[in-house]
Amino acid sequence: MLRILPVRETLCLRLEDFISLGLPLTDGDKRELRDLVADQLVRQGFDKNYDLTPIGQRLEDLIDLLFTDKGAA
Repeated sequence: MLRILPVRETLCLRLEDFISLGLPLTDGDKRELRDLVADQLVRQGFDKNYDLTPIGQRLEDLIDLLFTDKGAA
């Protein structure tokens, strides 16, 4: 999912550390990531009837995780 987001290099490196080493993300990192995901949701998360697409559902799930702080500690 992260491959479709325009993540800047430094955030990308911190995300890799989070995934592979379990290092925590900062509040700023999570905020930036939420903004990127929300922007992408607007761009490609809905079909012509404004129903969620499969990608849109995944993006919404990711936003939920970032807002509730589950798994991003």
